[in-house]
Amino acid sequence: MSWDETKAAFLRAFRPPEYADRARTELVSLRQRDGESVTSYHLRMQWILKRWPDHGLPESLVRGLFVDGLREEFHDWVMPRKPETLQEAVRLAMDWEGARTVRKGGEVRCGFCEGMHGEKDCEVRRTMREEWMRRRGRGEERKITVERKEEEEVLGEEERLGRVVSIGSIGRRSQCQCSKHQCWKKYERSGSAVTTTTVNADTTAAASAAAPVGAVSVAE
Repeated sequence: MSWDETKAAFLRAFRPPEYADRARTELVSLRQRDGESVTSYHLRMQWILKRWPDHGLPESLVRGLFVDGLREEFHDWVMPRKPETLQEAVRLAMDWEGARTVRKGGEVRCGFCEGMHGEKDCEVRRTMREEWMRRRGRGEERKITVERKEEEEVLGEEERLGRVVSIGSIGRRSQCQCSKHQCWKKYERSGSAVTTTTVNADTTAAASAAAPVGAVSVAE
């Protein structure tokens, strides 16, 4: 007995009874996925058959399941050619896949709007870029205007505060009334002394001028 026969006998003896039903369901419902290659789809079918070696399905049925599970574009290409074996059906599907790849590679398609032109020639992309640049320019101008206005307000406030400080300093110097030296009191005392001296001098001079000559002689 060969290894394959021994393996099949072992699987039949120890495999759960429901395994065959599950494998049959997977095989019948097998479909080529979107974007899946023919090779990947074929290998998935072979994996199911490998796990179910005693399936007993004829070649024509397996071929039919493969063709029916192809995506529509592949099915419409393979079915009219009526392949006689599974391998022939696989080859036809791979031929169509290769031709489709070549045609797709020759196409020029825009990655921005999916149009049939290069992205650098896309009118939609150019229009949107120009609009974005205009909005960005207006935003920069608005930002500069706001910053200039804020700067002028700050400078004006600093200038106003400088004038207030200057006036306050002058006022404090001319009207110093601190308890330490009381400059205003010194100024008043000095002014009073000068006034008193002047008045006394004027009074003495007037009295001397008005006195009689005889009185002066007697006094002497």
